[in-house]
Amino acid sequence: PGGMIHVPPSWRDAPPRQQLDHVHRAFNRVRFVPDPLAWNVPDYWAMPAEFVVHGGDCEDYAIAKYVTLRQLGWPAARLHVLLVQDMAR
Repeated sequence: PGGMIHVPPSWRDAPPRQQLDHVHRAFNRVRFVPDPLAWNVPDYWAMPAEFVVHGGDCEDYAIAKYVTLRQLGWPAARLHVLLVQDMAR
């Protein structure tokens, strides 16, 4: 589907902990770019493929990792996304 990324076949055959490590390393290399700079809007939730190309902010890392782990077959019940709001800003 649109917005997804290619998951290397070697990741699919790896044990769960190694899959998680692959996903973390891959997305943690993507540059952090605040939405106003990347998209010229205050807030934008990028699809994983957009995030890899344009960079992104906190929720974009979480979305990309979540979607990729789901692609690898991880059940939704094992994954959690936490949202927080910085009240100091």
